[in-house]
Amino acid sequence: MRALLPMLALLLGACEEPPPPEEHKLADIWHPVVQLNTGAVPGGTEVIQLFVHPQLVGMCHPIPTLSATLDGKAMTQLHGRVEGATPYDRDCSVFEFTLDPKELTFGPTSELTVTDGTTTYRVAIAELFTPRVMTASPTDVKVGDTVTLAWAPASDTVAPKGKVGLELRAGEKRVLVNRTALTFAPGSLSFVVPAGVEGDVTVSLFGTATIQPTVTACEGPTTCGVSREYDVPPVTIHVKPA
Repeated sequence: MRALLPMLALLLGACEEPPPPEEHKLADIWHPVVQLNTGAVPGGTEVIQLFVHPQLVGMCHPIPTLSATLDGKAMTQLHGRVEGATPYDRDCSVFEFTLDPKELTFGPTSELTVTDGTTTYRVAIAELFTPRVMTASPTDVKVGDTVTLAWAPASDTVAPKGKVGLELRAGEKRVLVNRTALTFAPGSLSFVVPAGVEGDVTVSLFGTATIQPTVTACEGPTTCGVSREYDVPPVTIHVKPA
């Protein structure tokens, strides 16, 4: 009988639930990243994702007291595992929140906060929801002339390695101008009018995900970023016949 007691204890121990994951705080995250991803235009679903350092991916490090706000409005934390090319667990390694933009009042600066009650991250973003516009100068040109496209808000910045370019279209004729042929300046870009189109030419900016609002404050995280695809209306120039 005595010999059975240790075996019984082992069997009972095997039936016990595993201990819950160890709870953590924001201060425990090494090189934290805050990334705000938003819809193409106001009216879509706004999502913020807080990523921990890659070494924690695959481990479970929950922060149960975590909360987030955007412009003072409480965001809803999402839960569960996300599958795909890069799977992650919203309760352990990537903390994700969502907010309906209809609850927001858009202003010149949007402020995002993430807190666990002890540590608070603050991120400020300029003109996040402001509609983007573009103007061309000059508009009456010939092949070989330089045209400058200025965008507003001028505080937007261009990602150093982002894919961005222009499409010039006149009727059925279409010419692409890639990034390597563009000259960038704060708030604008310039291009040389190529051959192949003439008359009234529509100039459209593509790759607008690489022209992004400026993060004006990043307090707490190692890195703060924002991703938003803007609908930038095209402009029209008149190209004289060669």
